[in-house]
Amino acid sequence: MEKIYELREVISNLDNLEEGYYSEFLNTRSLDVGVIKLREGQEDDQSSHSIDDIYYVIEGKGLISINGKNRRIS
Repeated sequence: MEKIYELREVISNLDNLEEGYYSEFLNTRSLDVGVIKLREGQEDDQSSHSIDDIYYVIEGKGLISINGKNRRIS
């Protein structure tokens, strides 16, 4: 079954969370996909995962640490 995800709909789910800042919208045996929404100055406190991550910045800017090296993202 093919599923199309609308970014606007996925992001709107974040506004409905009672706690946290992460909303998963796809979970398969080989892939987990979700979105996080951080406020200015807020840090992502998730621990490392056993699978690779993809980050796509929709709005704003910040720093990401990859293998101990900080990189600017926007």
